[in-house]
Amino acid sequence: MESETTVVVNDTDGDGLTDAQEIALGTDPYDPASEFSVDSLPLPTTGKIQITWPSATGIFYRVWNGPDLSSWAVVRNWTNALTPPEETIEFDLSPSNGFFKLEAEIQ
Repeated sequence: MESETTVVVNDTDGDGLTDAQEIALGTDPYDPASEFSVDSLPLPTTGKIQITWPSATGIFYRVWNGPDLSSWAVVRNWTNALTPPEETIEFDLSPSNGFFKLEAEIQ
């Protein structure tokens, strides 16, 4: 006799992330408006930009920067959350036009 195993994956707020992913990323699994997002703040006097995102222990983050959307360089390699519940990093904009992307990996 064969048996099937069903994996139940809850997405309580219906935003496309599982409750477990939201807890791991530091967002609220009961609030669809609570999302993993990156805020940026230009620092004109220094020529740098500061980016901030929600963080959680056990999540590794990698930050990329590039002059366009096809040429990327790592600004911060895979690092565990340093200052949960929020991470902030500053980096130099020159010679980049200021494009950046953030990856999160749940451990």
